[in-house]
Amino acid sequence: LPRRPVEASMVKVGATPLLVLEGHTDRVWSVAWHPSGCKLASTGGDKQVRIWAQGPASAEGGPDDAEWKCVSVLDDMHSRTIRSCAFSPCGRFLACASFDASVSIWEEQMGEWVPISQLEGHENEVKCAAWSQSGTHLATCSRDKSVWIWEQHENDDIECVFSSTESHSTQHTQDVKSVKWHPTDDVLFSCGYDDTIKVWQEDKDFSEWRCIQTLKGHQSTVWEMTFTGQGDLISCGDDKRLIVWRGAPGKMELLTQTSQGHSRTIYALDASHAHNAVATIGGDNRLCIFDWAPEAGKLELSQCLDNAHPLDGNSVRWQPKLARLLATGGDDGTVRLWKVLA
Repeated sequence: LPRRPVEASMVKVGATPLLVLEGHTDRVWSVAWHPSGCKLASTGGDKQVRIWAQGPASAEGGPDDAEWKCVSVLDDMHSRTIRSCAFSPCGRFLACASFDASVSIWEEQMGEWVPISQLEGHENEVKCAAWSQSGTHLATCSRDKSVWIWEQHENDDIECVFSSTESHSTQHTQDVKSVKWHPTDDVLFSCGYDDTIKVWQEDKDFSEWRCIQTLKGHQSTVWEMTFTGQGDLISCGDDKRLIVWRGAPGKMELLTQTSQGHSRTIYALDASHAHNAVATIGGDNRLCIFDWAPEAGKLELSQCLDNAHPLDGNSVRWQPKLARLLATGGDDGTVRLWKVLA
């Protein structure tokens, strides 16, 4: 893939565009790193999942300067936009959520990605899929206002063990945008159009999942959530704010918030555990980096890049092995790799 320059004006110098990955023929909705950091998946409005792989580094550069190329195109499972994807913690499985109301599960077999299951049950567009840290549970959410939890058995069969449609009094009242698992516990967080974040935990006595807390603080749609290395939850939304929540699941409280950085909706965010930084991207085409000081409980805008994508930025993810490398995806149909300088 050819390299081409990214036109961007730095508000504060600190991010260097490394590479623009082209191939999607419609907007890129999500990017997800393989746990090894050597592969990257992207999904789009073209109903494709593209798997990108890193080649060897040049003699002059480091591992983050190596070329990337598309090694697989997964395009025969969905009839509509693929909104998000997520690798399992072991890296062997890939879950893809689609507007066709289904979720496809792929397994890497001898270097090839093979579809092994298609999960159905949602009544409308599936917006997000997320694996638990243990890899035994998969959560999905939908425009149908529901959150589903699936369990993967030892033979790799997957079955639904919970649907929030059975909990009418506690489920979301509008479109659910994103789900995120707690980094150490089997506790699930969901957010959406009803301006809230809901916390779900299994009641072991009754073998039922229940909503144990509803977090209210945003003034409009909550788009996405991420966890810091210290276990604090950070959410972003249509109100152009970041909110940090702290406490044990079920007893979380609003710790701090900031409206620095963005002039329009913040669509995505991700926390880097390696250097206490949070990356955000949104409808103003801007990529922002915040420094997170956990002891002081403060988020400070440190770097800001205008026109990171020429159209809306939809997804941002830190590379899990290289502390200052991140990927973004946007409405321009490209995936972009960035090196964030100290």
